[in-house]
Order: sequence, then structure tokens, then C-alpha cells
Amino acid sequence: MPSFSPTPVAGTVTFARSPRLSETVARSKSKVASAPGKDVREAVLRYETLGQAEGLTLLRVALETGRSHQIRVQFASRGTPLWGDAKYGRAEESGTVALWSHSLAFDHPETGARLTFTAPPPVDAYPWSLFEIE
Repeated sequence: MPSFSPTPVAGTVTFARSPRLSETVARSKSKVASAPGKDVREAVLRYETLGQAEGLTLLRVALETGRSHQIRVQFASRGTPLWGDAKYGRAEESGTVALWSHSLAFDHPETGARLTFTAPPPVDAYPWSLFEIE
């Protein structure tokens, strides 16, 4: 859940992503790369705005690639960090990152059957409580 509203309200974000490691592994961080290069991999996601309240925006995000911290890095690089993300966002909003995997689907490795799992966010907890979530 970005702390500001992304522009446009829906779209596709394509950025190259590269690792930037600090002196300790515990503080490793990814960043958006300015150009293709060694160790840079494309990162693509699609998003749609579902609602806005108290300066926060509820988004539906679909990943086309699965890079480490992809959602957090891509929105922070656009000036719309996720609420509660002290690593890529603003330290004053520390706490639980407002990022929820509502649905996960994949093919079973042996049977090939499509498996889908869903879980709604905790609508009685802030900031989820700001929105009418179906």
C-alpha cells in the first residue's frame, strides 16, 4: 500500500533491477538500475488502484517477474513507498509493511493441476481497515 498515489492510477512498471549490497548481508538492498548491464535483470509488474484514504492508496499488483523485493523497490523508486517499509520507504512509518499476497496460484509439480490459494488481508487492522476490501 503506497504512502502516496501512483500516477497513472493503473499501468505496467518495467524497470531493470540490480542488487546493491552494503557491507553486511543483513542490510542488503535492491535498487532500480539506470541502464542494462551485468547482474541487471528486468522486473515487470502491473498495478491497478482500488481505493484511496488518508493519503494511502490500495493497489492490486500482478507480478510478471518475481524479483527480490520487486514491489517494494519499484514503487519506492517512483516516489510511492509502501506504508511501513522502513527499508525502502520512510523510517517514520516503521512497522509491518502493508504488502499482502491475496492470491497465489501455481501448477502442481506432479499432477499439473492448477492450485490457487487466497487469503484476505486483516481488515480490522490498520491500514487495511481504511478500505472496503472484498
